[in-house]
Amino acid sequence: MGVGRILLNILVVFAAIAGGFYQFKLKPILVKFGQGRVIDPRGNTDCTTVPELKACEKLALHQPTGVIYLACSTQESRPHWLPNAQRLNATGASRTDYVATYNPQSGKVTKLKTVNFDSPRGLSLHGMDVVPSSSNPSELWIYLVNHREPLNGDPKVVGADSSVEIFKTALGGSTMEYVRTVEDPLVLTPNDLTGTPDGKAFWVTNDYGTKTGLIRDLDLLGRASTSVVYCHETEGCKYAIQNMHGNNGIAQAPNGTFYVVNALGGQLTVLEKQADNTLVITDVIESGIEKSFHVFHPTAVLTSF
Repeated sequence: MGVGRILLNILVVFAAIAGGFYQFKLKPILVKFGQGRVIDPRGNTDCTTVPELKACEKLALHQPTGVIYLACSTQESRPHWLPNAQRLNATGASRTDYVATYNPQSGKVTKLKTVNFDSPRGLSLHGMDVVPSSSNPSELWIYLVNHREPLNGDPKVVGADSSVEIFKTALGGSTMEYVRTVEDPLVLTPNDLTGTPDGKAFWVTNDYGTKTGLIRDLDLLGRASTSVVYCHETEGCKYAIQNMHGNNGIAQAPNGTFYVVNALGGQLTVLEKQADNTLVITDVIESGIEKSFHVFHPTAVLTSF
């Protein structure tokens, strides 16, 4: 057999392997990110836009009143500063992001003013949770992921210096009062979080295992580098679970079950809380969910794609 024939056979084998890799591994990933996806519109005949609310990453429904709380930014800043998507031009970041309420019945929008929050790095918001207080249901705890610019170093090299900000507000109020900032090395690439009704603890997802670098791209191919971190006011932070894939949105059902979105795999991971506040996977649901969601009943999930 000549050298040319050998090379041809090698190329044929390589092409077959590459074709199989694209068809069974890469193509499903590209479809989930929108490449070649066929849109099937459903239930969108009675929708209303709210012009006052722009670049809102997360919403939370207050069920008793029907009022929606949203963590919002500006359309101008998102292409520059969104650390989870490796947009790390801090000069274009918004530091005046805000939480707003929207009443679907009246159409009223209220932007909550911060009280006693004087951080020079401001608010660059991402995930959020709003939880009625266990001591007073008319008060709400607001947990926020804040992607701050790092104090030292180039953000494109060191990444964001993200934290969790905790506020308290009153039902129907127009302000939210600063309570405290939580920052910890384990809260590395926070995306979304779910808090406790006493304002003392929360579980937050890390959506990548590293802040910057090409190694993050390995997650697209299945690397399981993401995690959920549990933080408590007096106990500090610890991993609730590690070695998950594509972590994004997180929510807790009224019955205590946790749900975490695998944004890269289009799955919904079901977890149960243990006595030490760690989490154990009990089920994985093929869902197509890619970002955040809200659980308002143990068997009902409101999602966004």
